[in-house]
Amino acid sequence: MPVAGFGPLEQLKQAINGLRECARKANKDPSKISVFAAINPNVLESYSSTSSSPPSGQQRLSMTGTIDQIGNDIYQIKDMGVEHLIFGYISSPISKDVKKMIDITKQLARFAK
Repeated sequence: MPVAGFGPLEQLKQAINGLRECARKANKDPSKISVFAAINPNVLESYSSTSSSPPSGQQRLSMTGTIDQIGNDIYQIKDMGVEHLIFGYISSPISKDVKKMIDITKQLARFAK
């Protein structure tokens, strides 16, 4: 089942759990449901690579931040049972820079393995 868009990761977790509960109620095996997620990573170069929090004390949005912060989000998404991640950059500032998209995808792919 495709899952698109991201709000808080807890919202995604609830949606996946709801899907599995619907399967149980329909007497289907929830472990046989394949969950895919289309994610739009937003790597912010304004975050320093050592900073773990966004500037000005703002709450960091899911899939936004440094490579490591987004990587941590990917780990959490995998722990929810998502089997396959599809990276997209449609609304990203780097959407016209193919080399940068490939570089970021390679860096994030290590978290998805």
